[in-house]
Amino acid sequence: MKIAIASDDWVTISSHLRSNKGFVIFEFEGSKIKSQEYRSSNIPAQQLELNVTDRKVDKNNRILKAIGDCDVLIIKRSEERQMNGVNIGSVNIILTDETFVENVLNFYLSDFLITNDTD
Repeated sequence: MKIAIASDDWVTISSHLRSNKGFVIFEFEGSKIKSQEYRSSNIPAQQLELNVTDRKVDKNNRILKAIGDCDVLIIKRSEERQMNGVNIGSVNIILTDETFVENVLNFYLSDFLITNDTD
């Protein structure tokens, strides 16, 4: 499982998804972190394989290109309005009020592990 968290600095969750610098990506095997990396959301237009003039659509494609292989995207709850009608493939979007990447990751994993243990 891969979790992407919108962040500009590895520490805090970005307040604005469309203008964030990138994503902290955590890959898990069970409850253990297998790897972590930072992916920029500033992907050159030629790598998007689309000729898009609409900036909003262009940014959505940049986000998808950066996190398309992830299972979950965690963003600020304040971004819920911005996500209306946004298609980020099969990525499950989780909204949070938390500020720190480490805290939201721990909260998500606790809930994910509890939920899967009871299924």
